[in-house]
Amino acid sequence: MCFVVYLVSMNTDKIKGVIFDLDGTLYDARFLPLAITVFNVRRLVILCCMCLCLNMVRSKNFGNREGFYQSLFSRMSTVTFLSEEKIEDWYFNIYYRNFSVLLQRFFKRRKNILELLHLLRNNNYKLAVLSENDMVNERLNALDIDHKLFDHIACTIDFGVLKPSSIPFNWIADEWNTDPANILVVGDRKDRDLPAARKAGMEFFKLATNRELEELTALFHNP
Repeated sequence: MCFVVYLVSMNTDKIKGVIFDLDGTLYDARFLPLAITVFNVRRLVILCCMCLCLNMVRSKNFGNREGFYQSLFSRMSTVTFLSEEKIEDWYFNIYYRNFSVLLQRFFKRRKNILELLHLLRNNNYKLAVLSENDMVNERLNALDIDHKLFDHIACTIDFGVLKPSSIPFNWIADEWNTDPANILVVGDRKDRDLPAARKAGMEFFKLATNRELEELTALFHNP
């Protein structure tokens, strides 16, 4: 309860930029795991292997995108006995292609999320979307969210890490030439987005419901 009160009373005057998570934040992702499972029902072994291996590398820093995927695909190959080439083909050409398709068909951006984004943009806030899932541009397209609303669109994997690493967050702060204390992170995961924001020295607002979206919008309407 104290955590919610803290968010509602947050002073937005010092905020100069906002970093949004994508999945579960810009749209309701409660049924996303089920949808992904159904779309990959013939490949459940490799899907489960991917989830297992992602958790195994979550706390590691591979330095860049190439190092991250080399480690991930190698681990998945060892478990599934498939070649790394087949793993990579499945990952990008089947898994992520299906990811974008199911977003476009069965999911919609949160009601009034565009109102918030335009409000922030019109008031000269720096904006970014930072996801730990790849193909961020394609998934924004699937949700019909204009890329031009954001100053930066990034994936944590490009930095060789997953959340809750603070490395991508601090990179964005450097790019904006903005004190991390003046940046707000908006995400749905208190186990990933929140600790990443804290380690980066940034503010955090949990947005996992439409009501929380209304609360955040009200904060910026009435700073």
